[in-house]
Amino acid sequence: MGVLRLGQILVYIVVCIALLWQLTTIAGSELSRNVANIYAMTVTYNRSLPVTSGEWGRCQEYAFRSERVDASDIMSGAIAQLDCQGTVHRFAKVPDETLTDIEVFWSGYTLERSGEHVKAVQRWQRYPAIGNYFMSLARYNHQQNNTEVIPSLTALAVMVKPQDWTLYLQRGQLLMSESPTLAIQAFRKVIELTPDQAPGYVNLGVLYTQQGEFAAASGLCHTATELEPENLRAWQCLGEAAFYAGDWAVAEQAFVKKLDVASDDPQTLFWLGRTYRYMDQNAQAVKLLQRVIQATPGNDSLVTFAWYELGYAFSNQGQRAEAIHAFQQVQEINPDFAYIDNVLIELSRLEDNQNVK
Repeated sequence: MGVLRLGQILVYIVVCIALLWQLTTIAGSELSRNVANIYAMTVTYNRSLPVTSGEWGRCQEYAFRSERVDASDIMSGAIAQLDCQGTVHRFAKVPDETLTDIEVFWSGYTLERSGEHVKAVQRWQRYPAIGNYFMSLARYNHQQNNTEVIPSLTALAVMVKPQDWTLYLQRGQLLMSESPTLAIQAFRKVIELTPDQAPGYVNLGVLYTQQGEFAAASGLCHTATELEPENLRAWQCLGEAAFYAGDWAVAEQAFVKKLDVASDDPQTLFWLGRTYRYMDQNAQAVKLLQRVIQATPGNDSLVTFAWYELGYAFSNQGQRAEAIHAFQQVQEINPDFAYIDNVLIELSRLEDNQNVK
C-alpha cells in the first residue's frame, strides 16, 4: 500500500514537472519575442544610448542561435548588426500570416534600408495600420524637435495608406513651419480626397494667411464656412485673412458669426474688438476688449494684446489718461513689449500739454 502511494506521488511529481516545463517553454518563447522587439526599437531609435556587449550579444543570440526561423529574432539581430541584406534573405522564409504588425514594420524597414523602397512600401501596404504607426513616430519626433525626420516619416505614412485623408492632414500640420511647400501639397490632397469637408480648406487657408496670401486664404476659408457653418476655426481663419487684407466688413461678419456659435469666446471678442478699432468704432472696441481682460488671466498673452489695443481705442477717443493706464498694464505684464516705452512717452507728453492748457 505504501509503495503504491509512493508511486502515485512520483507520477504526480513527474506530471507537474512536465507541465511546468511546457509552460516555461511557451512563456520563454513569447518573452523572447517581446524582448527582441524592444531591443530592436531601442537600438534603432536611440543610437545615442550605449549598447552593452551583453545586449548586443543577446540580439545576435536571438537572431542566429539556431536553424529555427523566427521573425522577431531575425529582426532584432539584423538591426543590431545592420545586416540588412542578410535579413531580407532570412526573412523571406517567414510566412506573412505569422507576423505581427510590428514585425511587418521591421521587415519593411530592412527592405527600405537595403534600397528596395518599392518592396518595402508594398509589404507595409498589406498592413494599413502601419501607416498610423509611421505618423505616430512623426508626431513623437515633432514633440522632441527632431524635425529633420518628419518629411520622410509622414511621406511613408501616406504611401502606406494613400487614401486616408486624415494622414495627409496630419502631414500638412506637422510640416507647416518646417516645409510649407510640402504642407500645401498635403492640404491640397486632403481637399482632393474630401472636397465636401472643411479641414483641408481651413488648414490651407491658415497656411496661406501665415504666408501673406490673404485673398487666397479668404476664398478657402469662405468655402469652409459654407461646407461647415459650425466650424469655429473656419470663421476664425476667414476673419483673420480678411482683417489682414484690410477688408474690415468681411472680418467683422466672420467674427460675429463665430460669436454666434461660441459666445463670449475671449479670442473672438479680442479679434472683433481689434477689428472695430481699425474701423474707428472705438466705443464698441473698448467694450469688447474690456470683456476680454475680465475673462482672461492677467498674465495671459491675449490680455497683453487686449490692453495694447484698448490703449489705442482710448487714445482715439481722446481719453489719454485711460490710454496711459492701459499701456502701463502692457508694460507691467511684458516689459519687453515692442515700442511700448515710446507710446507712453508720447501720450504722457500730450497729456501734460493738455493739462498745461
